[in-house]
Amino acid sequence: MPKVTIGVRVEPELADRIDRIAAEMASRAAGVDVTRGEAARVAAERGVEVLERELGLEASPSTQKGGAKPARKPAK
Repeated sequence: MPKVTIGVRVEPELADRIDRIAAEMASRAAGVDVTRGEAARVAAERGVEVLERELGLEASPSTQKGGAKPARKPAK
């Protein structure tokens, strides 16, 4: 599925927090450059999941994660 761009305006303090997150993600990714946009996307994805749970909304089928398969009964 193609990605969609969503532009938002945020307070400078939030942009600074996202920049700090991007820098920390980059330091943990062994030199991989992590942009502000990538850090904001990860933060939004995690935040949306939390808000959906808080509001009692089910995630859309395309974002639902499959859980572990049930244990099989041992062969006799």
